[in-house]
Amino acid sequence: MVNPGDAIQPKNDAPSDIEFYRAKVRSVLRQLHAMKDYLTAGATEQFDESDVLARLEWVNSMNLEFDSAQTSLEKLDFSEISKNTRFEFSAILMDLKAKLNRALAALRKLHLQDLGNLDYQI
Repeated sequence: MVNPGDAIQPKNDAPSDIEFYRAKVRSVLRQLHAMKDYLTAGATEQFDESDVLARLEWVNSMNLEFDSAQTSLEKLDFSEISKNTRFEFSAILMDLKAKLNRALAALRKLHLQDLGNLDYQI
């Protein structure tokens, strides 16, 4: 015989959807801050074109993740709409994309100069 107390009980300690989406938004922001700090150290000077393109792709995926989580959070908690979270995210995103695009442009310019130098050597 099964005792009612032995039945599987639902977990009440599971995070709410609001808590989950807030944590997800904070996680994406932390990741972007970390990338911004890393790129500030002049790391792009060590990158080749593939490195820059991979990071641009990653930044774009973080944009999609953030937008999905933030939109879900705003649907669950309207007060989130009036917060500066999207502005903060956008500022970091634009800074990262600008740095990476500048690095990509510099690499491509250097590559074109190298190709021009080859023409003169032939």
